[in-house]
Amino acid sequence: MTMTQRLCHKALGVIAGMLLAACAADDSGITPAVTPEGQGRMVRLSMSVNVPDAVATGEDGSRAVVTTPDENNYFEREDSRYEKIYTLRVIIVRQELNIVEHNRMFVFGTDGVVRYDDLSFEVVGGEKKKIYLFANEAMVPYDFSTIKAGEEFPTAEVEGITIPATSGVLADNTGDTKTYLPMSEAWSDIEVRLPDKPEDYYQTLSPLFITRTAVKFTFNISGAPEDAGMYVKNITFSSLADKEYLLPRNTVYSPVKGQPAIKNPSAGVPDPDITGRFITSYEVPSGVTHAPYTFTPTKEIAVTEKGATFYPSLYFCESLFNFAGENGKPYTVSVTVVTRNGQTSEIEAELDAMPLDNLPILPRNTHVKVNINIRENTGTVELKPYTGVYLDPDFGIDRKQTT
Repeated sequence: MTMTQRLCHKALGVIAGMLLAACAADDSGITPAVTPEGQGRMVRLSMSVNVPDAVATGEDGSRAVVTTPDENNYFEREDSRYEKIYTLRVIIVRQELNIVEHNRMFVFGTDGVVRYDDLSFEVVGGEKKKIYLFANEAMVPYDFSTIKAGEEFPTAEVEGITIPATSGVLADNTGDTKTYLPMSEAWSDIEVRLPDKPEDYYQTLSPLFITRTAVKFTFNISGAPEDAGMYVKNITFSSLADKEYLLPRNTVYSPVKGQPAIKNPSAGVPDPDITGRFITSYEVPSGVTHAPYTFTPTKEIAVTEKGATFYPSLYFCESLFNFAGENGKPYTVSVTVVTRNGQTSEIEAELDAMPLDNLPILPRNTHVKVNINIRENTGTVELKPYTGVYLDPDFGIDRKQTT
């Protein structure tokens, strides 16, 4: 049976980052020294961080990348604390010198309703900075604490970090042990003014966004009578990558960095006040392998008229299958169902793969929702990008220093 598709993107909404601040520290264990040229030029720089990025694809069979939200392509809120910021590392580099000025980590608890912390740093004024943001680094195969203030920043090494999938899966949150999703971003050419007068000592950056690395899926299967005896055996998505860069690589956003995020439409969406942005192109590591992944429900899912939802709590790497020598073929989704006749007889059938013609790319920060109607032989795929957390400075939270 061939299924038709309609794609739409929504996004995880502003993470109402209900986080309790626990500590903040320079991992180097030292206070960065004021260099001779920095005497009399120091600035107290404050910043805020959010996660409003989004990706989308078009509708009506178009393979164009969507850059404007509408009733079928919009942002939505996160549905798990593991999609929020738990730890946040800020590394500030003196851009022209490529010298680390700060390497500071903020750790947050999850049992409070606090969304602010003091993201402020004393830096040399009158120069450009490069700022790296890494959230939830526990599953990243790199020790960021080895990056010391006052030393050269290992640019190529850090920007080349990749995170691998295990048996196709980036993070498995189906069991009792769960993982906070990694997030990251790098910002260049951050201007810090020379403090010509006392009030210039305090400077505040516009919010810097940070991007989740993950892709996730939800499936809804409907369109069978209650007495049909039909069950889902498995669902296969055609192509997912086995690794990805930790930092977004040659990633283009719409709106671009430095421009305000765009807002959900006022009608036809659950959260019209949420803002975000779309990823329109990006790069995956050389040598990446793309392969099908089969989702197998751990509990029996009966196909009914109304439908049942299967949310596997699995996260995956971003993929560029359509641009990886696969002759431009679209992604596909196929479903295997079982029909039971009595207690002992089963008939198994695999539905024809659905080509997802309007899914040209599958970047990080995306939630893929597949709606399948068995009787009508139709399928709808909705892509829901994530949005984010605001951590604003100087909210008056008690904190302690650790090394």
